[in-house]
Amino acid sequence: MTALEALTQADVNRVLDGNMLKKARAYMPKVQNGRRVGRSIYAEIRSSQLYAIEVFVAEDGIYGVCSCSYHWGGLCKHIAAVLYKWLESPDSFIVEEAPAVIESAGIEMFEVAAPATAVPKTKPIWLTKPYAVRQQENVYNLQAWLSENRVSDLRQMAKRHGWSISGTRKDDIVQQIVGQLTHPGSALKITLGFDEEHLRVYHALVVLYPGIPYGEKHTQALAEQWGPLNKYKNLWTYTNHFCDAGMAVQDPYERRAFIPAAIMRALPPALTDRVPTMNLPRHLESGIKVAQARPLLQKVQQTLLLLEQISFPLHPPMPRPYLQKFHDFLQDWDYLPEEIYQAQKSGNLITRKNELTFTVPPPLPLLSEQDFARLASIFEDETQLTFMYHLLLKVGVLQPGSPITVWQEVKKQFFSQDAAAQWAILVRAYFSLNTWSELWQMAAERPSLQIKRTIRQYYHPPKPQDMYELLAVFRAQMLQLLACLPDDRWFSLDDVAGILRPVWPRFDAASWSGPQYGRDPQPFWYLVEDGRILNPGANDLDWRTAQVSFLRHIIAGPLHWLGVADLVLEHDQLVGFRLHGLHDLFFEKVESVALPGMSGEFAATDASFAADASPTSPADAVLIDGTTISVNPTAVSAQTHDYLDKITRLEEAAATRFIYQLDTAAVHQAFESGHTLAQMLDDWPQFLPLPMPEAIRNQLIAWWQAYGQVRLYENMTIIEFGDAYALSEMKAITSLEKYLVAEISPNLVVIPAHAIDILVGELEKAGYTPKQTKGLES
Repeated sequence: MTALEALTQADVNRVLDGNMLKKARAYMPKVQNGRRVGRSIYAEIRSSQLYAIEVFVAEDGIYGVCSCSYHWGGLCKHIAAVLYKWLESPDSFIVEEAPAVIESAGIEMFEVAAPATAVPKTKPIWLTKPYAVRQQENVYNLQAWLSENRVSDLRQMAKRHGWSISGTRKDDIVQQIVGQLTHPGSALKITLGFDEEHLRVYHALVVLYPGIPYGEKHTQALAEQWGPLNKYKNLWTYTNHFCDAGMAVQDPYERRAFIPAAIMRALPPALTDRVPTMNLPRHLESGIKVAQARPLLQKVQQTLLLLEQISFPLHPPMPRPYLQKFHDFLQDWDYLPEEIYQAQKSGNLITRKNELTFTVPPPLPLLSEQDFARLASIFEDETQLTFMYHLLLKVGVLQPGSPITVWQEVKKQFFSQDAAAQWAILVRAYFSLNTWSELWQMAAERPSLQIKRTIRQYYHPPKPQDMYELLAVFRAQMLQLLACLPDDRWFSLDDVAGILRPVWPRFDAASWSGPQYGRDPQPFWYLVEDGRILNPGANDLDWRTAQVSFLRHIIAGPLHWLGVADLVLEHDQLVGFRLHGLHDLFFEKVESVALPGMSGEFAATDASFAADASPTSPADAVLIDGTTISVNPTAVSAQTHDYLDKITRLEEAAATRFIYQLDTAAVHQAFESGHTLAQMLDDWPQFLPLPMPEAIRNQLIAWWQAYGQVRLYENMTIIEFGDAYALSEMKAITSLEKYLVAEISPNLVVIPAHAIDILVGELEKAGYTPKQTKGLES
């Protein structure tokens, strides 16, 4: 069956049951607006409401989609009615030209463009919910949880810790207890009072990320890595003790306890004495790669400056398969055309008698090769560029869509922060990044590794974002683990990764899930290598290929790029790392931390890359020739570029050099915005390391002296009065005063053209008959 012309009654009857056939016959007279486009027919049926129908005839059968609510399998009565209408009177369908269709590996596809740039509906979280607000929310949550206790239990809690509590109102008592629990000294004192077994369980709770649906078995498995739990048979006894002490809260929906964020931020790193410090052999010292936070900020600044000057369209998305209209499990996902063709050819795509399995290919490049080459001097590779793009989207300094566009309002507020605050915003944005994943780094490193997804009948098909959000939860668990380590100590990758081995046996969409209806959960996506499904829980090699590789790419990728992790490599393989500021930023102990410092041979390099560069920048940071200003964009501050935008025009933008030319239009716009000559002269030494040349100074002075002497107006009208008294009279009887642009003389004024009809109406109403003369249009 390849053509609509070859469609027969028998073909249609094969896809309908008898009951649907009878209903379809009754709807045939209601079919309207029939169209035939290529191998598809379109129509509408007006019944209790208007239904839109599309039918597509392919080699493996008849596909149909209708806007009605029927989703019980097979074709609905509206689709059947359209088919019968086609069989009986194909001439009633208007023939329209079919759009261009691409064919690859046997399937039809149509091209799509990247979505156009759009301003997001909401501001980024660091603007809408600043640090102080987030902190207070955590405190409110803790107060709400503690308020579920009886007053007698709260008093008993305070007595146990030796706290003096005053007042009788529950809210006052809760507030006093919260103040103690969130005080670092008090929180530490309580944990030091736990015996070793309780401390193991408590540290296990600290390590487990709240977003993971962990249970008692996970907590116990993690705690028993550090020693046996012999004191109590039931883990619930330990966690009940924490809840009684106010140091944990019981989950009302699950049989588990968790540590509130307000308490977590008061505690020291939980794994300080749980993970051995790595002693670096001398031969590994040459393999140390020190993280640098300041160059990261320069990359951000440099990237945004280039994006403001050069239009970078996003790479077009993958062409969409035509059949996605009829199969929601094909929508949004990238795909391999040959796999869809094989499923169609086998008939399983339409019958769905068996599970369908498709490969999830790596995302397409962010930019074309030519556009990436313009940014290649900023980023080491395309992976780092793609990561930074998604991070800046999360921060909000970029707007989603194509071409890539800077969100000026957010960018201005971002660069108004000091360097440490900018760094903290970037790092925290990574913690919740759910549009990019380290999984693609893993796949690029091992071409034999593939991501597969499974579609099952009667299950709602997930979207790509479902996979990304779960991968973000995986990352959050890894970051929670790393954030429990103290700063500035070297740790072995294997020692840290091994902590989660007992509680994270699978790397797929069913991770951390318990049995469902007595059976193991079935993932909708999973990892395959050379055709074999990975089983990290039973195979040590698979564990290293999946979980350890995922953690390694988090550390050696984003955390290192962000300046959070120093690395030690052996034969180009990560063997150890140390962290800077992760504990404080992840648990939000402080709003920002000092940028990771450097010492020894790296100190001079770091100083030369100061993101908040000033006139003390290197001598070649700014070069001036006449009225042309050449700037190394990474060696000066964002404020310097903003200043130059007020007096110059950017003529050339490259990764290593921006060329500005003094420009009358830019200066005029600055004057119109309220900037004065005095401000321009005073600001120069604050942002540029060289004295202002006389040529630039003299030109600015000349433009200031000429500013306002001549003004050109568009869409204006002149009113001429018969004598000097008419102007005053007209001001009194009309709204002329409101529209005056300029009074050239007592007899001549200028107003906007749109005000003429208003003023003429007012004059006529007052008994005047003004004369209107049309001038020449230029």
